Amino acid sequence: MAAHPNREPRRWGLVAGAVGILAALHVLPRFLEPPTLVENRELAAMPTWVEAQADGWGLPKKLDAYVQDRFPARAHLISGLNWLRMQIGDSGSSRVIVGRGTWLFYDDGSHLGIARGAVPFSQPEVDRWVTTLQARTQVARARDAAYVVLVPPVKERVYPEYAPRWMRDGGNAVDAVRLQRAARERGLDNVVYLLPALRELRERMEPVYSPYDIHWTGIGAYEGYVRLARELERQGVGIEVWPLSRYSLRDTGGNVPRDVALMLGVADFVEHDFPQFEYVPVASRMKVEYLTDRHDWTGARVIDTGQAGKPVLLFTGDSFSNDLLPFLYPHFSRLVVAHNQDGYFRTDLMERYDPDAVVVEILESGVRHAMTPPLDPTGPDARAGAPAAPGSAAAPAPGWVDARPEIVRAAESGGAAACNFEKAERVAEAAGDVLLVEGWMFDQAGRRAAASTLVLLRDAAGRTWTHAVPNGVARPDVAGHFGIPAASGSGFSLRAALPADTRGPWTLALVQPYGATHLRCGSSRELR
Repeated sequence: MAAHPNREPRRWGLVAGAVGILAALHVLPRFLEPPTLVENRELAAMPTWVEAQADGWGLPKKLDAYVQDRFPARAHLISGLNWLRMQIGDSGSSRVIVGRGTWLFYDDGSHLGIARGAVPFSQPEVDRWVTTLQARTQVARARDAAYVVLVPPVKERVYPEYAPRWMRDGGNAVDAVRLQRAARERGLDNVVYLLPALRELRERMEPVYSPYDIHWTGIGAYEGYVRLARELERQGVGIEVWPLSRYSLRDTGGNVPRDVALMLGVADFVEHDFPQFEYVPVASRMKVEYLTDRHDWTGARVIDTGQAGKPVLLFTGDSFSNDLLPFLYPHFSRLVVAHNQDGYFRTDLMERYDPDAVVVEILESGVRHAMTPPLDPTGPDARAGAPAAPGSAAAPAPGWVDARPEIVRAAESGGAAACNFEKAERVAEAAGDVLLVEGWMFDQAGRRAAASTLVLLRDAAGRTWTHAVPNGVARPDVAGHFGIPAASGSGFSLRAALPADTRGPWTLALVQPYGATHLRCGSSRELR
């Protein structure tokens, strides 16, 4: 049957149009600047000939993944679609929540659960937290040092009117409020929760947080500096609060923080108001010495500001410290800075650098983990940071201890927890071999995460030790994968010298305590 005379040209027109669109999607991106899209994953690679031979049936799937990830217009299409979805309050990423007014909020898997008070801290956990705070304060005071816990709030608590309509603010039931109140009832006023101060500041129409980033701006960080300085002064560390006018706006070259917008690929399509500050006379001459092989902002480091006669600060913090520290540089001769993932209370650094002030800064979403591992103010460990008496040996910093029999038994036959060894390696350094362990672990059946993890080490002679490492490293990917909000702080990171007089090969296991119960990681690692 002959084709209808009017349909043939129309059919070829449709074919030509489809080919033209495909050609344009391949060619035009070569002439257009691609939008910035941060997916935090490796794009699929072209399968090799060896892979094709080994897994012939899986080859089409791998090729499909490669084509999808390498399509020339892919970033333009994702970013454009996400921008359109953002306008109607919808998100193109499981890690981003679109609030009102196109404000973006980070989802750690709990759907803003910290701000909602969705996973309440039990009263025994609150009591243990405050008990450890008391012990740490005691250790610091024994060294004539102030001790402060500084807690910036999550963005959705400062700007609840821009949060999604379904979010209900947890009010006084959230962790930070309960912990600060419990500490004050115990006579401890050194927990500085910054929500009231930052809410007051934002009422004056100051940009405290950005709509498109998790972190506070330089304006918010300045208010944190003011409140911290006042608390240090109350504890006897004299710091004169400088007006903001003494600091200079930092020239960022347009590269301002915008992490949540980058996750959607819309960072290039929105306006950013993110002032950042510095004090140039100090910033231009200070010297930085890194203490580990990590030479970025997460690496432990000593910052000498060149200002003799001023106090020494030991500061552990998270990414909020990046905009806070520049305000502190002019007030100290030396700052010893470490990341919370390496420990919230560094008695080793206290012993080495004898600070006048010890500060831990931790975002509200992680404050429940800030007092791990626990410490008893009436026990001998609470004196670990105190100076040694004349003629006596200095008290050791917490580290490896002989493994208790119940821990060894649990590592061999205890109940199983969800876990992953992501790093387990031995690194040779000048001072000796160092063990690096990273991963995550939590009780999947009980939908809970322990405050700390025990790393159990067994050497070639059968001797066993354990090293406690605090949980609390943010793992929103784990919480999202399992659908368990409590797993959002299930990550841990240990860096420790190997016990003396031990020889490999070594076997590593993980155990988590839950009261009288101990759960084990189903896998172990061998080190040589």
